[in-house]
Amino acid sequence: GHQTVFQLEVQGTFKLSESVTAFFGKGNEDFPGHIAGINDDGTFNIWYDDGDRDSHVDRKDIKKLDSTTLDEEDYLSISKVESALTTTLSLIDSLPGVSHAEVHSFTGMGDGCILVAFWSGGTVSILWDGKLHVDLNFFTFEDNEAAHNEFQIKFTRQVPSLVTVLHDEQPRGYGRVVNFQTDIEEYDDEGENS
Repeated sequence: GHQTVFQLEVQGTFKLSESVTAFFGKGNEDFPGHIAGINDDGTFNIWYDDGDRDSHVDRKDIKKLDSTTLDEEDYLSISKVESALTTTLSLIDSLPGVSHAEVHSFTGMGDGCILVAFWSGGTVSILWDGKLHVDLNFFTFEDNEAAHNEFQIKFTRQVPSLVTVLHDEQPRGYGRVVNFQTDIEEYDDEGENS
């Protein structure tokens, strides 16, 4: 099987001329600038304050200068998260049966919700904290990394204000959690490795 955990954060949508910081080129340092163009592929053109220009900058490489400037449509709700899940499941072509997944919603446990979808080839669970954070756990019996990435891309397209801040393939547990048969050591009656 294949398991992927995505952590998503609401960071808002961008408007033309909005002040931002962004990574220049493929570098790892961000610089102040503004949104000069919004491309059809979901990337942005940035004009930096120092005169440099960059095109097709990924959403994940841009940050708002003022995080308090979220628009009403940027905020999440239970119905928005559930709609994004059901729509995304209907759009996945690479996994048989996923479009017929049963979605279950659990609310009333605080401000957010837990959504779970089951189908014969796997599961997806979503935990929304009721504010700006979403955890998405995607598992398939088939080892299909492309399908996991497709799910994440199509889910975040349903909620454009969400940005992936963590992507963890086959995450490992802590303590007594194991993922592989080889992780389980046999012990004798005295607790020694055998």
